[in-house]
Parts: sequence; structure tokens; C-alpha cells
Amino acid sequence: QRIYIPEHSPRVSSNSFFVEFGFDEDDINERLMASVIPAPPVRALVNVAVASYGTNQAGRSDNRMVFHFQTVTPLVRDAGIMIVGYESTRGFDFVPASLVALPDSAPLPADLVVTSRRASDNTPELELRVQGD
Repeated sequence: QRIYIPEHSPRVSSNSFFVEFGFDEDDINERLMASVIPAPPVRALVNVAVASYGTNQAGRSDNRMVFHFQTVTPLVRDAGIMIVGYESTRGFDFVPASLVALPDSAPLPADLVVTSRRASDNTPELELRVQGD
């Protein structure tokens, strides 16, 4: 048998595993036992949005993109998020300006490092990574 791990935590039901012995029996006396085991949240991004400000013309220094996202689970040591450009963004640079935690959210990790670079195909990459020891 396989266990399916969803891409996100359930949105309209409990985030739990249900274990039942005799679940397919019609007679209640043949249903031996059951248990509910809370599941950890699935690591995912939610509330993702990209906004563009200024102009969309290549070569202009006032092009700005703002990436908004929310993590379901905290970022931990040696974990992070990679924002990767594609063919149409070749030659662009992601220059990190500021990182802002939303009100009422956990603070950003103190050892969060932002790295901007170009991939081998000249597309931009922006990595947010929590440093290890």
C-alpha cells in the first residue's frame, strides 16, 4: 500500500490520520477499534502574489517586483525558498530590497540570508535560506 501526502493541509476537514480496524464491516460489533492521529501541517506556501511596480520595460532601473507569500510551517535551519526566473526573464537581476514579516506573524529567522544570482542559463534566482551551524 502507498500513503498519499497531499500538496497542502486539508482546508475543509481535519488535518488528521484516521486509523480504523474493521472499517468495512456492517456490524458495529465487528468494528474493532479506531483512532485519530493529528497530522503535522504540510509544508507549503499560501497567499502567494507577485506585484509589479514602475515599468515592465527591460533595461530600466526602476522595474520593481514584490513577492508576497506565507509559509504554513516555519523555515528551519538549512531550509529555504527559491524564486526562479524563466526564459522571458533572462538578463534580469533580482536585487533584494527588504524582507518584511506580516503583522501578527512569527518573526523572520535572524539567520535568514538572501542571495541573488543568475543561473547557468542567465535567468535570475533569488534564494532565501536559513543558515546552518
